Amino acid sequence: MGLHLLHKSSLHKIFIKLDFSVNCKYFLKLIILIFFFLNIYKVSYSQINNSYIVGKITSKENNKPVKNANVYLAYTMLGSSTDDNGDYSIKDIPSGRYTLVISHISYETYNIKIAIKEERKYNFDIELKPSVYQFSTIRVTAEGQIEWEKNLEIFKESFIGTSYFAQNTFIVNPLDLDFNWNADDLLFANSQKPLIIINKALGYKIEYDLIHFELYEDYVKYSGFPKFSLLKTSNPDTLELWKFNRQKVYNGSLRHFLHAICKNYSITGKKLSPPENEINNSIKTDNGYNPEYLDYNFVEKNGFEVLYRSWLEPRFGIKPIIFYVNTNQYIKPTKNSNEMYLKFENYFEVQYQNPNKEKFPEDNDNKISWIKLEKDSVIIDKLGRYYETFGIKSYGFWATQRLADTLPYEYVYGDSLFIY
Repeated sequence: MGLHLLHKSSLHKIFIKLDFSVNCKYFLKLIILIFFFLNIYKVSYSQINNSYIVGKITSKENNKPVKNANVYLAYTMLGSSTDDNGDYSIKDIPSGRYTLVISHISYETYNIKIAIKEERKYNFDIELKPSVYQFSTIRVTAEGQIEWEKNLEIFKESFIGTSYFAQNTFIVNPLDLDFNWNADDLLFANSQKPLIIINKALGYKIEYDLIHFELYEDYVKYSGFPKFSLLKTSNPDTLELWKFNRQKVYNGSLRHFLHAICKNYSITGKKLSPPENEINNSIKTDNGYNPEYLDYNFVEKNGFEVLYRSWLEPRFGIKPIIFYVNTNQYIKPTKNSNEMYLKFENYFEVQYQNPNKEKFPEDNDNKISWIKLEKDSVIIDKLGRYYETFGIKSYGFWATQRLADTLPYEYVYGDSLFIY
């Protein structure tokens, strides 16, 4: 996925409490929480099946096996490493689209798009191309060190984010990063090793293969392959805090919205709202367009209001065309029963107001985001995940959600937890 920044929105403060002392009174609470998480995971992530991936990783240079290569599915916690024979296996893979990534310090990172549809074995034997390092004599000066530190702060703000979750997220190996400004004032960043990132707010360790990063003024574009793993704690309060923070990150996110429109489609089909909920058809916009019916189903009940915009700002004094939309009109099923096509022109304006004020009383802002498709259409799955790099361009609130606000594919906010 790619992220683009055009403007920032303020986020509410979340106080992070970590590293409590553990005593006997927490033991029973810990057992109950573990049981709860296991059952929620089992129910919510029921797509797990018996599909698995096997294969052999070899060197393209001499056809010898590559051992200790990191093999994983990007944006998930699923992965393994190759043994002395170059063999690997990844088990219990849910149906869906993935990017299979193979990385090794001595070889170029390899990735391939795959689709898991049936419960069976999938075989991927892959040859890696040795990395070609070009070393140059570098003279380290105090001035150069100061410049690098400034670039690192700029990178962290654009890549990790600026939310309160980002304040509890840090890069373990920042010295592996290199920065470069070009003549057009574009900042580029790269790392020959995966970035190791610890998110203490959400409870994840992330190994991120950075493929591309560029920043120009208030615009950022980056892509890469993150692998998630759970941080460990024996403190039940920390587990409960992580669960709360993950729900808060999910609420109102792009992934939440995409899931909501898919769920709404499955509930209502292509139906418009009942007549009593229609916008008055005698009302027209300044440009003479009739507004569409407002959708009062699952999308609205999850706190979203969706409008079409012909463009973001007035042009030459002409106001953009704006009207409410029924999102059912812009998605349709694919051949895969778990996926949908999303297709629309120009922009969607999505306003989010958290409907669960009792659980999240501090989350009172009306969060506004805009999205446009960078392709004719994109494929999304019914859990709100999409797989095409830079397929959806975000503005506003969603543009402020960066790596510190990213959840692995395994995280599922089950429909039983939504408000109906």
